[in-house]
Amino acid sequence: MISTGEAAPQIFECTLRDGSYAVDFAFTADYTATVVQALAELGFPYIEVGHGVGIGAHTRGIEAAATDLEYARAAASTAGDQLWGMFAIPGMADVQEVEAVLAEGAGFMRVGLDPERFDEGLRFIEKVNWGDTKVFVNFMKSHALSPDEMGERVRLLDAAGVDGAYLVDSSGGMLPSEIRDRADAMRSASGFLLGFHGHDNLGLATAHALSVADCGFDIIDATLQGLGRSAGNTSSERFIGLMTRLGWQHDYDLISVLKAGQELVRPQIPQAGYSGLDTLSGVYFFHTSFLPQLVEVGERYGVDPHLLMQGHYEMRQTAPEVSLDQAAVALGGQERELGELHSAERYFGVPETGSP
Repeated sequence: MISTGEAAPQIFECTLRDGSYAVDFAFTADYTATVVQALAELGFPYIEVGHGVGIGAHTRGIEAAATDLEYARAAASTAGDQLWGMFAIPGMADVQEVEAVLAEGAGFMRVGLDPERFDEGLRFIEKVNWGDTKVFVNFMKSHALSPDEMGERVRLLDAAGVDGAYLVDSSGGMLPSEIRDRADAMRSASGFLLGFHGHDNLGLATAHALSVADCGFDIIDATLQGLGRSAGNTSSERFIGLMTRLGWQHDYDLISVLKAGQELVRPQIPQAGYSGLDTLSGVYFFHTSFLPQLVEVGERYGVDPHLLMQGHYEMRQTAPEVSLDQAAVALGGQERELGELHSAERYFGVPETGSP
């Protein structure tokens, strides 16, 4: 179990791949380059791009705003030292298409294997000339495999020389005990990298991510604003917020990640996502009925409301009655570029009595 001060799992950022489902695969190459640069600067070590369905989908009737190679070149142009890569399902993608993406400098590739076509997937992996590229395998529809079956397949992949394997809650319907049983079996079967990809159909994606992290998993998939297929994925912002609350060691600037989600991804969502201040409220136990007051005080003193909430929380640890105004005065001179401020229109009524 991860304890306070121990290193957190790495975050595999797949906004630009899984998130493309939510916008009908409309992410352009230019947008991809912009977001890849932002994610790289935020310190995400793995950045997945491309068609949500994977390599080859665009040429097989599931059109996207760019081709596989256009997405690859866009990512390569702005990723810097961070690894970028794509997703491939054997049968949707062929070997030549995968190798063409690898030739553009992909640092990793994820191969999605269907439970009923596992042997075919292994043969596909063996045919590709991977070079130095990291290869991860997604056990799609992991709910269809028993814990014992998961463990056995992990052993086969380990023997095949892949770099890691993923427990995948494809339908977002797995329960905590089902996740934990499979995670334990995978961890017991191998010493290579293990990851988790969760969908949020039952609102459990982030809880599952925390559970597998405590089980020793190395990588957690997440997206800005939780953007993704169906009900979406584990949220990058919320998972980093939870790691912060738990005291896990990480290098992300939470507020910068929140703002990236709000400014780069939220405008792309057909239905509005959530405010970064909502997430920060959970991290710092700030009651959301006071958000309009927080924004007003921040505007009045010229202090970013995100920093005001954070600073107010820290001051309350030694002075529980400190007011927002007092915190704003103390934070004077620490303002950041405000950007688009939180809208209070969705919060009805008046603040509750007591402190935030």
